[in-house]
Amino acid sequence: MLIAPNQERYAAMQAQGRLGRELLTEPLLSREYGSGTQEMVDNYLTGAQLPDGGVRVAAYVSNPVALQKLVAEGMGVAIVSYLTVQERIAAGEVLACIRGEAAPLDMDKAQKILDQKEVVIDVDLHEGDQQAVCWGCDLTADYIKINGSYRS
Repeated sequence: MLIAPNQERYAAMQAQGRLGRELLTEPLLSREYGSGTQEMVDNYLTGAQLPDGGVRVAAYVSNPVALQKLVAEGMGVAIVSYLTVQERIAAGEVLACIRGEAAPLDMDKAQKILDQKEVVIDVDLHEGDQQAVCWGCDLTADYIKINGSYRS
């Protein structure tokens, strides 16, 4: 989930449908090296065909709550897990960017999906017609407990 400060300039960009890849030229606040979230971000950015100059990382932040606060204060944009930032989005502190629209969350629908034996996540980056299949299984109770505690 790409987030930006809820400031007039970003809100205007969002109203014009311009939030998304355009924000990757803004100062980027990143998770620390070795973070699972940061690894996914790095993999995406490697193949994203960004404009000259690429991404400008302003800071690496080890704490996801601190990262969200820095975005809310206007220090840059960030790519974070939606579950870690949903309360700040609901509070209007940050803007969530999905193809220029705010990202809705229906917790009842999400719970029904996550209660299934298998969960399929379909990601469309709108960057071409390439396809890949990935399997994951690191959903042990301890992993979920640690990553589920990132609430402010």
